[in-house]
Amino acid sequence: MSLPNPGIWFFSEDGAVDWIPSGEWVSFSFTAGRQNVLDTYGAATGELVFRRTASNEADLAAIKPGWSARIYDEPTLSGSSPIIGYVYDVVNQYSIASNADFTVINIEGGLGPLNRVELNSYSLASDTIGNQIETLSAYIDFPLGSDFAILSDPDMDGTTITSPADWLQKAMLTVNGRLDDSGAGVTALDKFGSYSFADLVNGDTIVFTDGSLALSVGEVGIAFDQVDFSSLSQNYYTRAIVDPDGHAAQVNTAPGAITPYRVISLATFNKNTAQAADFAEYLVNTFSDPQYRPAMVSVNGQDGNANDLLLPSLAGNCIGRTVRIILRGEAYDAVIEGWAVTADPSSSRFTFYVSGADLNAYLILDDTNRGVLDANRLGY
Repeated sequence: MSLPNPGIWFFSEDGAVDWIPSGEWVSFSFTAGRQNVLDTYGAATGELVFRRTASNEADLAAIKPGWSARIYDEPTLSGSSPIIGYVYDVVNQYSIASNADFTVINIEGGLGPLNRVELNSYSLASDTIGNQIETLSAYIDFPLGSDFAILSDPDMDGTTITSPADWLQKAMLTVNGRLDDSGAGVTALDKFGSYSFADLVNGDTIVFTDGSLALSVGEVGIAFDQVDFSSLSQNYYTRAIVDPDGHAAQVNTAPGAITPYRVISLATFNKNTAQAADFAEYLVNTFSDPQYRPAMVSVNGQDGNANDLLLPSLAGNCIGRTVRIILRGEAYDAVIEGWAVTADPSSSRFTFYVSGADLNAYLILDDTNRGVLDANRLGY
């Protein structure tokens, strides 16, 4: 499945629509999320390249930084889960021959503009994290979404904020949540709530497969052409130090660990030292085993698999989803942490960065993957 005729729309800050004819786009790339489960999130980034012609030159010239861009998998505003970014740079490339002139439009996810917001010591009261996000969003007039009210909504300490983006990153570390800025604004995903949306089509589970195992009822297979397993140093620690704002730091060390310890140190908004101590224990229990785990799966959009048509939908709404990987007769559960797509009118490739299920081992009742006793642990 290529992207021969996507819908590429640009919206000015006053809501006006400017559509660039799809036939004149040359290439597109976009990367969102993170690669490792404890990474700090950077802003999603993307690039759209257009061949400049007499018919689109005026439209391209009108596009300015601050506009929003939406990329759908079809040339309408009703396509699958759009990729949404904000224009931050427009570059016109001129050559000797005018038929080889190009315009390069660089876009960024919602964390880009959020990173540039600074406050004068704004005081955010102690509350549930969902309410705190809603309060902050209204104060800075920026779209911050959250699914924490759906299944769990932990209490958070009050704090003074100068950088909303830094606060949001620290808050997600505190609750082991995720961020997605490839849609409108930035959405905070609960570690439980994100799993509840693992279905994509009629409750089905996406399975990246080499065909070596038969799929079960309720599984939708997508053929991959590369999968990486890695024993990443970013996922291996033998001592955890959790330093909650306004409370004493808490330390937990893996039994039998030898020096020098592999140390992870996190600043959090845990409400008390007991929460911080539980978090430190959870980190050591989860990350003190350096075994190989799924890290990346890549799919060629031109392999002829009919289910590849699901890829744009999955990419636009995938962070935090539980997926399954089948490789040489073994099945591995994983959670999508981030993704990337590169495309031109004749080809496309989708890459999904994943973390192993054991790094996300929460016990969720009535869940086929997370509801198995002795295979999961209660969250801190």
